[in-house]
Amino acid sequence: MLVPRSIALVQLLIIAGIAVLSFTFKKRALNILYRLAALIFATSIFLGGKQITHRQMPLALIFGAVCVLVAWAIDRLRAYHRRATSQGAIG
Repeated sequence: MLVPRSIALVQLLIIAGIAVLSFTFKKRALNILYRLAALIFATSIFLGGKQITHRQMPLALIFGAVCVLVAWAIDRLRAYHRRATSQGAIG
């Protein structure tokens, strides 16, 4: 069974993007938010692969990637606020 190129491209871009983003996780301890997002993403890879065999857009994989992106964004915001409060910019 052939997988349409558009679906394969979406899946490749999502996995590659999250792989690049995951390199930033090495710089800090994994808190519960990261661990939960990583678990959801790992599960979504399995479910997304199952969806692709039915020629559907891998929505589970997209949802898992969004979870990792949200965890990363929350951590970036927290780091920004920690730096700003330590410098006295936010009171």
